[in-house]
Amino acid sequence: ILHGLEVLVFDSRRDVRTSAIDKLFECLSSQIDDFDNDTLLMIFNGVLSPLFDDMLHLLTPGNRPTATPPAEKGTATTTDQGVTSSTCLSAVSALTRLVDKRFDRLGFLLPQILSLLGACIHHESEAVARIGVEAEKQLLLAIGGRCSDSQWMKIADHLHKLFNSTLPSELTR
Repeated sequence: ILHGLEVLVFDSRRDVRTSAIDKLFECLSSQIDDFDNDTLLMIFNGVLSPLFDDMLHLLTPGNRPTATPPAEKGTATTTDQGVTSSTCLSAVSALTRLVDKRFDRLGFLLPQILSLLGACIHHESEAVARIGVEAEKQLLLAIGGRCSDSQWMKIADHLHKLFNSTLPSELTR
């Protein structure tokens, strides 16, 4: 079911994409207590990570379709990147809400979640990078008080690497 919803996130119809994201994260939220940590890791690696990888791939210049499919001509008023950016925003927001709501069960996935958001921040599309920065900020504000010392060390290490990798070092030479 989760994989089917992941596939529907890329449907050409906006309402289907929106419903797929909502239902995917609603399913995860409502059923999370039925999964052990190994299963949650498998879901992250088999559903959520590929979902975001595919979105980031579609947002890379040269990977988007150049023409609107015939079924959408005359009905779509946004560019393919705009639709995908809004889909990415919806998915990142849903992930952030899920982690905030169920940090007790998902805290062990913090390094993978930060890595996923880091991939958004490193994306060459400024819109996607901004989505990633805002999502990471909102996530840390939401869960910060519940993080252990070791989780904060992982967060600090992640932010340090993120800062160093996004610093415009070419301009300071």
